[in-house]
Amino acid sequence: MKKIISTLCALCILVLALPFNAFAAERETKEFEGKTYINVNSKAVIDEIVAEMFKNRSDFTYVYYIDGQQDWEERYPMDIRNFTSITTSPIHDYWSYSVNSVGASIYPVYTDTGFTEESYGYIEVRYIDNKEELAKADALIDKKLVELSSLSTYDKIKYIADYVCSCTEYGSVQMEGGGYDVINGPYDVLTGVRTNTVCTSYALTFQRFMERAGIPAYMTSNDNHIWNMVQLDGLWYGVDCTNDIGNAIDPASFLMGSDSLARYPKGALDPVGAFAKEHTISKTDYGVKAPVSTKPAVSSKPAVSSKPAVSSNPTPSSKVEQSSSEVISSQISSSEIEQSSSPAPAVDEIKAELSETTSVKADLFKSAAELKVPLVLTAENYSWSFDLSGTDGTVAEDFDAAVFAGEEMEKEQIQVIEKAAKTESVYPFSFAHHGQLPAKATVSIRIADEYANKTVDVYSLDENNAPVLQLTTTVSADAVLEFETSHCSLWYVSETGAKENGSTMLWLWIVIAAAVLSSVAVVSVVVVKRAKAK
Repeated sequence: MKKIISTLCALCILVLALPFNAFAAERETKEFEGKTYINVNSKAVIDEIVAEMFKNRSDFTYVYYIDGQQDWEERYPMDIRNFTSITTSPIHDYWSYSVNSVGASIYPVYTDTGFTEESYGYIEVRYIDNKEELAKADALIDKKLVELSSLSTYDKIKYIADYVCSCTEYGSVQMEGGGYDVINGPYDVLTGVRTNTVCTSYALTFQRFMERAGIPAYMTSNDNHIWNMVQLDGLWYGVDCTNDIGNAIDPASFLMGSDSLARYPKGALDPVGAFAKEHTISKTDYGVKAPVSTKPAVSSKPAVSSKPAVSSNPTPSSKVEQSSSEVISSQISSSEIEQSSSPAPAVDEIKAELSETTSVKADLFKSAAELKVPLVLTAENYSWSFDLSGTDGTVAEDFDAAVFAGEEMEKEQIQVIEKAAKTESVYPFSFAHHGQLPAKATVSIRIADEYANKTVDVYSLDENNAPVLQLTTTVSADAVLEFETSHCSLWYVSETGAKENGSTMLWLWIVIAAAVLSSVAVVSVVVVKRAKAK
């Protein structure tokens, strides 16, 4: 028995060692003039070395080959076009796209008697920004990100897109003596060099900002253009800073869903299709609500009521003007009170009833803060009550108060929530607003009737789409959920104990499995003993 076990162990070690021995055999090295050179008689080894250089961000490797024994011709041009695993991929991070070219200088060595059999040289990888330039660019990026640290993810993405547009001027400048400079990256863009500032320059700079900010993002490219994909609220959107309007990104090219991205030609590459295989792209642009499905996405019961809580096609607050038909029951500002000849009436709250539009003017927050009263926003199936005490009520733009629940939400957002919750038995909801709120708010939402009078756990998703338990509460008899929050993202409700029940079942199966294994072990021991006795 011991011999069998020893033999099996030896075989396992041998099998595990084979790939490493084979790899080592391909990497023959030779010392020459105090340097170590790697043999590249095989083109496959050249490909491996270049791939490793990309991965390790190195730029210089000494190589040699034996004349006449290599499986590639001496005139083989080692430039970026010969490494199709990189040039034909439509999805890149900063480093995988920042390679400009692969240069090679492999030359024969002269001796007193002529040429030796070996040719010695090196492979050099050149990047759009070298190490020193990128370090300087990163310092500028990090300094700017410190200034943006208090902003929501949405506001950071928007500010950075606009900032990249403000630093660039599209065009390519011919160099003295003819030809054009290489495509520039973040260093040249952020330090004012505008030679050959084309789509790659915009995309690389935006990508580097996203990576330094910790916001998931990639670059996607077709035959003749490159732009970025960025993740927000669990879904992916296109951002194309090349399409600017002065010092800001064109709104039509910011946070684009798959419908808008369809206008980009596919050519030999289909970047959107390739990206969608492993990433969930929003169908619509960010802030634009998809048509309501007639089939419930989560619950078999109606989401809240047969009548939608908001307009069937709400428009982002940044693009809508206040409707003249919006009903404001009390829109009182301190300046109006001062100008009045009569004593100011006592005001307990400022209330706005939302009907045809969900956009709320920024000055209402200012008024409520000045009067030290809550700002209450009410719609048919949800309401907000902002506590503005201790704030000056300053809001950068009009506030979109829309809340989407159940089947009103985009299908992709529901899928993100179900994946995070690891179950379909949840009730999802989301907000038109993203990120930090102007102040802490008490939110009331009418959810599905099946949750009435039940104790539930209320979760939000963080920037990595991980569930964060916000509170445990009891839903009212009329299925109204009430909670306080200071931020908006994707949220969901699940019955309290659902996860615990799942954990209990998991432990039960573990105990059963352990019992079965123990039984097998006992039977095995008995069989072995009987065999020895015979």
